[in-house]
Amino acid sequence: MKPALALVYLVVVTPIWYYLMFKLLQSANASELMWFLFWAYVPLHFLVSAVAKLSEK
Repeated sequence: MKPALALVYLVVVTPIWYYLMFKLLQSANASELMWFLFWAYVPLHFLVSAVAKLSEK
């Protein structure tokens, strides 16, 4: 994937996905553990996704 396309994915698509997940957890009255896992996963996914997409040739 080209770096520009990877950046668009990271900046546009990923936040929309996390917003939808956030709204789903809100409407399901998620437990504290589910919220912790959500907030731990978000930055980890951004980091791993960015490194993986930008390291592709």
